[in-house]
Amino acid sequence: MSTEIQTTTHDVDHEVEPITPVSPGVLEGLQQQAKAWSYAAQIAEQMARTDFAGPFKGKPGDMAAAILKGAELGIPAASIGKSIYVVHGTPSLYGKTALSIALRNGYIAETIEDTPKAVTVRMTSPKGQKMEVRYTIERATQEGLVKGNKAQYESRPSKMLYWKCIGELTDRMIPHLIGGMPLKEDVEQSEPVKATAQRLDRRGQAKPTLSQALGIEKKPEATTDIDNLLQAIRTAETIEALYEATNAAKDFTKDGTDEFEQVKLAYLDRKNELDDLAEQETGDVA
Repeated sequence: MSTEIQTTTHDVDHEVEPITPVSPGVLEGLQQQAKAWSYAAQIAEQMARTDFAGPFKGKPGDMAAAILKGAELGIPAASIGKSIYVVHGTPSLYGKTALSIALRNGYIAETIEDTPKAVTVRMTSPKGQKMEVRYTIERATQEGLVKGNKAQYESRPSKMLYWKCIGELTDRMIPHLIGGMPLKEDVEQSEPVKATAQRLDRRGQAKPTLSQALGIEKKPEATTDIDNLLQAIRTAETIEALYEATNAAKDFTKDGTDEFEQVKLAYLDRKNELDDLAEQETGDVA
């Protein structure tokens, strides 16, 4: 006795959309990008081991991406660590870097007003187009910038206002030259957005935790805001205060983490600033 398996074929009428072939130009562009990424990765692999990497130390992948972005803006790979910075998760340009790009491309930046209460900067394009931005303490206060950066606005208000002016000017006049990237100093003055989520059950009430269900009261855990610690480092007025703030921040970070690298870079930046101020004071005395 034999058993036959009957098969039935059903012809289904349907239209198949033709696949549009990728143009040679697109393929060539992808090949060039892949080649550029390979070169950037080779450089990043070595540089990420050095202090020249800045915030990208120990992060060759992130540094390779930064090198590629920097290449678009005309920034040498060796300068990436001092040109691009990540603030609140946002890749940003140092203010001096953005201003340098503007000047290199024929733009002119003039400081019209420079006082502790107000700063005005005018930028002129190579074609003669002008834009003037004025930032005052009143405006910064209304926008919540002074409250979030009180120490810096008390110790160096004109500098804080100046970089707000530069940030707005570069954002509006040369976005094509800086790849639409914001300024580090501008982003730092803005508070990071913090959000909380709460899971609700079908009745719209919060679902109790195990401790709550058992009637156990949970004591609040002590928390430290790394942003506040970084702020203390950036606003330290003396070397001693810088050391104290840095040591306090290190107590809440682990070597190799993003927070640890941020603390290290903030320390180096502020130390360089304090050293420069000390040299200027020595020169004035002489």
